[in-house]
Amino acid sequence: MKEILMFEKKIADTELLALDDYITVFAENEYLKEGITYRDTIQSVFIPNVYNSHHNDYQWISNIAHLTPGFVRYSEKQKDKYYSWGNERGIVPLVYQRFYNNIYPTQYKVLEEFILFFNLHEDSRNGHFYSVNMNSDQNLVIQYDSQTTTFRVRTHELRQFLSVKNYVLAVQYDFYRSTVTPLSKYGIDIEKEYNIKTTNGNFLINFNDYSIPSKSYDSRLLGKCFVSGYKDYKHKDQFSIFLDRCESDYLSFITEIDENGQEILESSNTKKYDLNYYKVISFNRLVLQRYYELPNLYTITDGTIIKMGSWRLNIDNNNPHLVKVYLGDLGCLDKSEQSHWLAHNVASSQDLSDVQYKRDVLAVPFLDPEMPDLLFRKYYVIFSEKFKEEFKFSLFKPLHELDQAYLVTVRVPLTESIHEFDKIILNLSKLLCDAIDIKSINNFVKKHYEYKIDALEEFTRTHLSDEKEFVAILRTIQSIRSRSVAHNKDKDYDKLMHKLGYVDKTYTHIITNILVGGAVVLKKWTEILKA
Repeated sequence: MKEILMFEKKIADTELLALDDYITVFAENEYLKEGITYRDTIQSVFIPNVYNSHHNDYQWISNIAHLTPGFVRYSEKQKDKYYSWGNERGIVPLVYQRFYNNIYPTQYKVLEEFILFFNLHEDSRNGHFYSVNMNSDQNLVIQYDSQTTTFRVRTHELRQFLSVKNYVLAVQYDFYRSTVTPLSKYGIDIEKEYNIKTTNGNFLINFNDYSIPSKSYDSRLLGKCFVSGYKDYKHKDQFSIFLDRCESDYLSFITEIDENGQEILESSNTKKYDLNYYKVISFNRLVLQRYYELPNLYTITDGTIIKMGSWRLNIDNNNPHLVKVYLGDLGCLDKSEQSHWLAHNVASSQDLSDVQYKRDVLAVPFLDPEMPDLLFRKYYVIFSEKFKEEFKFSLFKPLHELDQAYLVTVRVPLTESIHEFDKIILNLSKLLCDAIDIKSINNFVKKHYEYKIDALEEFTRTHLSDEKEFVAILRTIQSIRSRSVAHNKDKDYDKLMHKLGYVDKTYTHIITNILVGGAVVLKKWTEILKA
């Protein structure tokens, strides 16, 4: 208990502040824990390096409540002079206060220049701020806790900013610890004051002098510590970092196996006019998994992977076992992305898929993909567009913006995992079963249907073509979803898989058959609508 009332850990932690991943730069928090009331106030201000030596005591440099744009005049002979933060010493709050005389809630905001310098995006749902680099990678730079009104800033960006601005950050503390037990029982002499100097700060601990009228006994820590920028720091913006690449930023990939069974490696640092640029590199299909798992950031299409706002990688994903990429295209990725691909790099004598060879070498345009998932996705979109043009409604209702992932992540399974199988079944159910617009269909058929698949069967039979196998596929998807995804698996699930003849089939085989059957019918219906 004594170490809490004497703030021993708090003071020790301040000496390691610049080594932490994040620094708490602002807090206004009060809570009760194990009989002690904690009241913590932290405020942080930037000061120019030239003034740093003037602040070697425990007193605060400035309360942020006093840091507002305004005029300063030191004598009647002088004219008022305007300063951005109301002081001539260049003191700037990292988190500033907006007070409205209690008419509106007091607000605390992070310095706009800091946000703009790193081009931080604020997540309005939680108040966190994120940086986004040239590779569209996101990093949490500012953490905000609305419950405790606490801001924590990532140390690396903070020290970068200090270096560029030639600033020092003063982190100011005013902590109270209150207890109903007399402090003397913990061996504390309340008549004493303790002035504690550390390698980067100065603190005063005293007792009761600042206590509010109550039955409690208080100890108080008042002081500050400093965080400086990096030594000999040279700032580079994100674009410069991307352009200034050296040989070590390019990884080497397996191109083939020699006669002695040794892997031959080639660097991805090659130009488009070099023959090595177009060497075909092979990868296990699992390389695609991370991209399918993050559909809000990545999109896999026929022949490409796109990272939102960053890069586009040409790939050959029309092979059931491997993914192929040109060596030079891999070199266009940053090193961290190359590392992901390198982990799935395999030696293979197989060349490009037939369709990719025709596209890239023979320049044959407008070819359908060979993989059933890519073919299904292509004709799901084309058919939906053509159908709406013809009938003025959507047979499969358009996906909500938040549900687009159900289409773009439909795939032939990358693993024999029941988890992946269930996800793909759910996707197909959303696209083909749940999306059926039964209300509009009932306006086109003589009988009023209550069940979506029954309505679709009658409509397509009379207006497109009778496709009993396609209807059977929809019923299969719906049945598997009902017994595997929507509810816990039980004996009914086992009976269903026996009935469908899937007991001895792989998940890849099952999904492939569903996708092939769906793609064939959607393509046929598209051609009927075009005729």
